[in-house]
This record gives sequence, C-alpha cells and structure tokens, in this order.
Amino acid sequence: LPEAGVYSLYGKKESYLSQTEEVTASNYSREKTLFVKLEICAEKVDCGKGLGLKNVLFDLNKYIIKEDSKIELNRLVRFMQDNPDVKVEVGSHTDCRSSSVYNQKLSQNRANASVDYVVSQGISRDRITGKGYGESKLLNECADGVKCSEEQHAINRRTEMKVICPENK
Repeated sequence: LPEAGVYSLYGKKESYLSQTEEVTASNYSREKTLFVKLEICAEKVDCGKGLGLKNVLFDLNKYIIKEDSKIELNRLVRFMQDNPDVKVEVGSHTDCRSSSVYNQKLSQNRANASVDYVVSQGISRDRITGKGYGESKLLNECADGVKCSEEQHAINRRTEMKVICPENK
C-alpha cells in the first residue's frame, strides 16, 4: 500500500453486526513494521435479542437525529444490507423523568426518527419498525421517586435494535 493514506477495512459475517476499522499508513514505519496486526470484532445478532446502538443520542426533549448518531445508524444500515432477509425493530427508551405519557410519546418519536433515517439510506420500510418503550424497561433502579445521578439516568436513555424473529420459528 502507499505510505500515506487512511484505509477502511470492513469485516462482515452473516448474522453479525459488521465492523469497520481504519488503518492510517503514516502511523507505521516501513523500516520497522512489515505487518499490521488487526482485530475486527463483530457482535452476534440473535433473533429477538436486543442489541444497543451506541451513541444514538438525542437532545433533551428532542427527536431529531444528530450527526454523531448517524454513524451508528449507518452500522445498522450496513447490517441490513449485508443480511437482506432480516427485519429489524428499533426501540427507543427514556429515563423516568417527565410523565410516563410524555416519555412514551417522546420515545416513539425517537424510534420513528431512527426508522426514517434508515429508510432514507435505502432500506425498505417493510423491513424496519420503530417502537417507543418510554420508561417501561429501565436498566437500573432509577424509577419515579428514586434519586439518581445524571449518569444513572443516562443509562436508561438508549436506542436498541433487535432482529424480528420469523414467524415460523
């Protein structure tokens, strides 16, 4: 490879969330390095099991997809391109602050925004659905009336994807 440049290496395997790693050639001395050890990790995506999409974040009380979130949603797009028979649910969750009715509506709007983005990248709408869970599936003890730190609340504000199991299984 040329001595200068950034190379994106893409690894995929059926039923795994693919991974891209970047190698910057200028970071290596050709006099000292003949080989670059590269490890690409991919997460297994099992039917019906939720998988957190990292960094799909929203501003407080908003449901507009942020630029940083598009990186992770693009991983979902790639997964769906690599697995053309797979159908996916995108689920959005909130923390317990605000009313449960408000949180349910907000999480559904966030799920819809995520779905709309994925569809805008060429994925058929009949392969992806969005579901807002509001504050119904908290990952910790931070329910109504429990004093928690911002970091603890943040754990519950998440977006997940799961493969929808075929009905004949």
